[in-house]
Amino acid sequence: MRAAHNIGDWYECKLCDLKFRHPGSLRDHNNRKHNVASNCECTICGMMFEDSYGLKKHGRVHSNEQPFACRYCPKRFKSPNAHRAHELIHQGVVFTCEYCKKTYRYKSLLNMHVKKEHKKQVAESETKYD
Repeated sequence: MRAAHNIGDWYECKLCDLKFRHPGSLRDHNNRKHNVASNCECTICGMMFEDSYGLKKHGRVHSNEQPFACRYCPKRFKSPNAHRAHELIHQGVVFTCEYCKKTYRYKSLLNMHVKKEHKKQVAESETKYD
């Protein structure tokens, strides 16, 4: 009823004035944003997360778990982002440098190239729009 018809009470955070439709949402918000003791810390590297879901996702970094399989080849990946970036290779997607027309299969490699090889040109183009 609350979500579909806007009927019912709102639950307001007393610390930051955000409002929530359900008491559980307010409780989750308070645990994530206002309760330092409930923040989740990785026991391996010490990285902090707002909730257990973030900590669980991060856990793959330290494991051999690779739940994301490429549709086109036998490769597997730890993260959905790496998986999607890899599958673009099989679809023929390339990323072209706007300064020298060199191409890369991964956007991250193009970004590294631009930062390294075209630092001056990037700075010049940024000052044009200031």
